[in-house]
Amino acid sequence: MCSSDLGTMTPAELKREREGWYLYDFANSAFFQAAATVFIPFLVDGIATKYAWQRSSRDQPELCVDLADDGLAQTNCRRCFEGKGEIVQNIDPVTGAVSTVDVDTPQLPGGIDPTSFLFTMISISVLFQAIAFISLGTLGDYGDYRKKGLVAASTVGGIATCMYVIVPADASLYWLGGVLMIAANVSLGVSVVFYNSYLPLMVDESKEVKDASGGVEKGTKSEQDVIDAQEAVSSEISSSTSVLFWSSSKSIGMKNALEDYTQALAEIRDWSIV
Repeated sequence: MCSSDLGTMTPAELKREREGWYLYDFANSAFFQAAATVFIPFLVDGIATKYAWQRSSRDQPELCVDLADDGLAQTNCRRCFEGKGEIVQNIDPVTGAVSTVDVDTPQLPGGIDPTSFLFTMISISVLFQAIAFISLGTLGDYGDYRKKGLVAASTVGGIATCMYVIVPADASLYWLGGVLMIAANVSLGVSVVFYNSYLPLMVDESKEVKDASGGVEKGTKSEQDVIDAQEAVSSEISSSTSVLFWSSSKSIGMKNALEDYTQALAEIRDWSIV
């Protein structure tokens, strides 16, 4: 991408650069919408919870919906109550009175709550992102570092995401899920830094900005005309990526969000803790 960083791009080259830039934004947005904010957190939380129960001497209460499907009494089972979250429901066999208690989830090694483990990994990834931004951000303005950085960050993030197929193999690998979350999130952030470093290049290589710059040399246009042209082209390119972001969101099931999306999340969570 952007093989002509140090020279003038032809219209065909500029078109190819923009197409590559748009496609990366499409893929990046789909990853962020589906993996980074939904599937990975649910998987890590589910695996960590499963391991916490495995290492304790207690059995995890079944889901009430599973008991209902089997035609069994929905007592001493887990149910999600609005405003309360997931709690244990008990039904008195004589009076039929329903009572609830909080789920007493066992802790992970070190006394860490499974849900706290998830948010701890997210917090650590944000910290490392900040360090990476400060350390690597300026490289996007020099030579071919932007291309090398984008390729490297995307490759690391892709490998880290693919390695999640290993995590469900054994609940004791919950820690690996946390490490991969850090790697994937940091790679996502770094890749966006290098990705955005291409925007000024494509703006300056656009016909509108070149015409304005040529007019300045001829004395027919002012520097303000160049600035206006740069802002217009930058806005046009950014608007196109917003459309792709919306399209990628629709492509992962946002069209029927409330019903289908919620059901999918429930199935993912159940699969990860069975």
